[in-house]
Amino acid sequence: MSNVNLISEVGSNLHPQAYEDTLNILNSFVRECEKRNEIHWVCNSAPGQGKTTALKELTKEMASKRMASPMLIVFNNKDTMNSYYEEISEYALEHYRPFLIQYLNEDNFTKVYDEVDQYQVLCITQQRLRDLRLGYGDFNKIMYEEKEGQRARERLIIIDEMPIFVNDADFDISSKDNAVDWFDHLGEVSSLDEEDMQFGRILINKLIAREMEVGEHVTKNLFRYIQGGESGDKLNEILKKLKVDTANREHVDKYKWFLKLLRKDNVGVLDRSKYGTKIMCAEAIDYKPMGNILILDGTSDLMPSFYSGYIMKGVKNYHNYKGRLNLHHRAISTSASSRTPDTIELISEDMFKLRTKYGEILPLMAKSDVQRYIDMKVITENQISLFETKTVGDVAESHSEMPINIFNTVGKNVLSDFDSLALLNLPIRHPSSYKKYAIALFGTETNIRINDGNFSNWFEDEAVQRLYEEVFMADIVQLIHRCALRNINATTPVHIFLYTNQKRWIERLQEHFGLPNRNMTKVQLRSNGQGRFMNDCETWAVKSLEYCRAEMKRINNPLGVSVYSSTIGGAKFKEWLKRHWSDEMKREKIIEVFEKKELTIRVTSNGYKMIEFNGGLLYLE
Repeated sequence: MSNVNLISEVGSNLHPQAYEDTLNILNSFVRECEKRNEIHWVCNSAPGQGKTTALKELTKEMASKRMASPMLIVFNNKDTMNSYYEEISEYALEHYRPFLIQYLNEDNFTKVYDEVDQYQVLCITQQRLRDLRLGYGDFNKIMYEEKEGQRARERLIIIDEMPIFVNDADFDISSKDNAVDWFDHLGEVSSLDEEDMQFGRILINKLIAREMEVGEHVTKNLFRYIQGGESGDKLNEILKKLKVDTANREHVDKYKWFLKLLRKDNVGVLDRSKYGTKIMCAEAIDYKPMGNILILDGTSDLMPSFYSGYIMKGVKNYHNYKGRLNLHHRAISTSASSRTPDTIELISEDMFKLRTKYGEILPLMAKSDVQRYIDMKVITENQISLFETKTVGDVAESHSEMPINIFNTVGKNVLSDFDSLALLNLPIRHPSSYKKYAIALFGTETNIRINDGNFSNWFEDEAVQRLYEEVFMADIVQLIHRCALRNINATTPVHIFLYTNQKRWIERLQEHFGLPNRNMTKVQLRSNGQGRFMNDCETWAVKSLEYCRAEMKRINNPLGVSVYSSTIGGAKFKEWLKRHWSDEMKREKIIEVFEKKELTIRVTSNGYKMIEFNGGLLYLE
């Protein structure tokens, strides 16, 4: 397609050269696969540069030119897949190619499954691809085009967005996560009698609890606790009775993980935290053995840890970030523990002020905070429908009808109508997500502990910390591109308001997008409680200075002193300092106030806070 006709043909929101560059990679992939196998590429064309449109054009070329290569196209949600299928299916009929394309999901499975291998292009979701790789379903039926009287041909695989790279499961004996939920389900579909059900549930819970109690960092086979006894024999008999053919896949997965934990060492990791202990299991899913693969992931360059073994095919980023994108740092702590009613109220008041200047702003927040922001009118009346599930029988009909929150914006095309987004907290996942990524990619011996005393590194292990940063940056960059910024030819300014006290992420985003300082603003949000905090800072700084001067005079040491915080103000000062030191913004304010009084706060290797004055060469207990 020529650049002259490109905009009118594929839409005014596409950049002609970005689209052409992306389409060239798709065509190169098809041509290269005709010559050899083991082609594993990832295309990092930025969000909004026409990857899906280029994929449609490639398929249309196949229809018009009757190209030979059969393909498996994998989508990360049903709505994108359905949109793609409908357009290509209509085009195929116009060109008399009724067996060009088909899609497969739970809605049409029984209707079309028997003939899916007759189609040149087959569309599935990432969940089905994952299941296929893990051994669920007929691999050959999906992966080969096999028309009657012709030789079966292996499909090329093109995956839209990063695929599911991790297969994982948790085992926890708390009420929050039942370690035997899988056994209850499999026992029911297998018609186990009540005696077997009770025995199995009790023994499995005991084995997991025992490992949590005495196990070390990595699990050893659980069967060692019942080896050679009647309990072991009976458990084996019960497990043999379980039928998995008609069971829920999620429970079958957990059953398979339990069998590994039961028989093998080094399968799971004991994750101990202040919330309790659980066994985490995770393994990487390697799709490369399935055949030739091209992954279309616009943030793949931010996540090198996930793409080992893939060749990166770069596309120039044509977005005009400097001319359009503006990042506004609204400095306030928005961690899960910090989102108190006072914080929600302060953010709400700030949003009302911003809307008087910037007009309509779409707020995005954690799912648990949606109702609170509806009550505070931060989510406006005309926005509420986006945060509510449109259901039939309480089940969302499609992914696009699931309510949005800061972790669910995939497939939400409506976001591209908004020039301004407000992230009322950062899209930081639960730490267990990053831990399981680390276990899957680096192995069970990896140190996944949280680094409580170091605020620049969330994890003790550098590789795990780097992995966490990769995932976070990819998440937030994808999220920012879901607004009107993805309309690459538009010239209207885009405003992103980020509510956080972690300025390092603001700096990382500025660097990533190459934004000059004129595109950045920062406003410190303070409540009455923060005013009290500043008064406390001043009070403790004055007391510390007075104490240090008195000590210098008492011991006649002009070189200075270094004193434990508890020595100056007892447990009250020690706990105050410990509590506020964990908040990056407050920590900076404490340091700033104390430095004005020529006081330095030093953290010892064991986490104690030392107040130093004039060099502090003498240590006082």
